[in-house]
Amino acid sequence: MRKARKAMGVCLGLLGTVAVWPGLAEATTFGQLASATFGLGGPGAAILQLLLICIVVWFSMYMATALNNGQAAALIKVTGTFTCLSIIVGLAWGLLKSICAFAGITF
Repeated sequence: MRKARKAMGVCLGLLGTVAVWPGLAEATTFGQLASATFGLGGPGAAILQLLLICIVVWFSMYMATALNNGQAAALIKVTGTFTCLSIIVGLAWGLLKSICAFAGITF
């Protein structure tokens, strides 16, 4: 249950990022909103990337465990974790840059 709450917190944090993305202000229909959110370069693209990475990592770990190779499964898990963290850090950095640009702070 704790893991589910933690995952929900991460997803809600990413969805909060979606709410402040500049390209979403011009969307008038649901299709335009979905395209602006989950299209190339949109903030929702990171959610889809994380979802796909988690599915591939889970399946790879499942296969490695089924072949009695727990060490490889642990390595796959660590690699997937760092990959997801790098995507989140990149998204947070972009959000920080856009907030700073909005506030008139340049760096």
